[in-house]
Amino acid sequence: MLSKFISNAMLMGVSPLLLAAAALYGDGACSRKGDQIYLTLRKSDFAPIFVLAGLGAIGVSGYQFYALSKEEKGQSVAMPSMPAIPGLTPSNPLVRSKPSLHFFKEVFLNSNGTEKAYHASFNGITGDGKTTLCEALIQEMAEGNITYLVNPKHRVSQPEWSFEPVCTNINDALEVLQTLEEMMMSRLSDPTFDEKFTPISYIIIDELDWICSHHGKKATATIRNLLKVSRSANFRVLLCGQSAQLGDSGFNSSDFRQTNRFILGSEAVAFLTNPQMKWSSEVYKETAKTWQREGKRFALVCPTKGEPFLQLLPQINREIPDPLYPAPKLGKDEINVTVPNTDGGFDPSRLIELSQRHGWVSASKAKAIIWALKSIPVTQIREIFQELEEQGLGVTRGTGEGVEWHFDPYAE
Repeated sequence: MLSKFISNAMLMGVSPLLLAAAALYGDGACSRKGDQIYLTLRKSDFAPIFVLAGLGAIGVSGYQFYALSKEEKGQSVAMPSMPAIPGLTPSNPLVRSKPSLHFFKEVFLNSNGTEKAYHASFNGITGDGKTTLCEALIQEMAEGNITYLVNPKHRVSQPEWSFEPVCTNINDALEVLQTLEEMMMSRLSDPTFDEKFTPISYIIIDELDWICSHHGKKATATIRNLLKVSRSANFRVLLCGQSAQLGDSGFNSSDFRQTNRFILGSEAVAFLTNPQMKWSSEVYKETAKTWQREGKRFALVCPTKGEPFLQLLPQINREIPDPLYPAPKLGKDEINVTVPNTDGGFDPSRLIELSQRHGWVSASKAKAIIWALKSIPVTQIREIFQELEEQGLGVTRGTGEGVEWHFDPYAE
């Protein structure tokens, strides 16, 4: 009780208003929003005392509050001549106006550095900065060295991303996603796979809404399965689309259980003002609208654990760090490995590239990653390994189903 009186007295700022603060203690409420102090009177019993004190310190404001107490009880009036009192009220943790990217580690990592969320979703219209923020996440968090970018709207003249996609055609998008799904399942079925010693790879699916609309339920089901199994296979999935409403792409909240959501700019405002909003958004609405009018870049961050919050974004560097580079091409028109002919001749460049990145390559891994080998039995791929060894292009190890091949550039 005493602390409330002291707090009100401090809000009034100067000693001549201590009497007014005493009146407010039982008569109303005094609060601060941002840099402005507000007063709300609920009764008029002590209004005359308040007018006297108010006239002595802030002049005409006393009359404003007197009129309020008599005619507009329960409303708030700003005290225009009262300065803000720094440090009296802690900042609102749900609205963070200091531009920062530290929230990435906050929502993805526990205090001991272990992961508490594995995937991310970025939503925003063209120009809101979802591509930039997605790349910033990779730059901030990536520990792996391969990124698979599925971008059916890739433009060579004005690329949106700072690295090349593995798929640039909407008609191929589903098959590429299914290949990535097979790659993950192959990892999980490989008894030698150890996620502790395997770098994390990232799958970025851009134009999510378009892919799901074009390929329907098959695309949604494939992406849903990618979200489920990728964590165990040491993959992380990053989704980029325009609409923040999950139902627009055929998903639901359970599909995004391990996915931090970042809703940017105008899409965040639309999301917060949606009449079907299931949680209270009043604390975010006005700030988001103000930031939008001022042309600021910001995101509504909806973490898998904890309260959503608004975050002002800094200027972001679009460069991808050296340890991270794009994955091999997966598109049909960009295949360098040809199916072996009856004479046994074929181009081994893709297998060599795969071995240079992953070391020892099993037949199942080669089949899952290299598009041209998808239709070839694993027994025939092992025969290719043997032929490569005979030609001096690498070495093999193991027997039967355990045969693996490694490219050795120094082999004679």
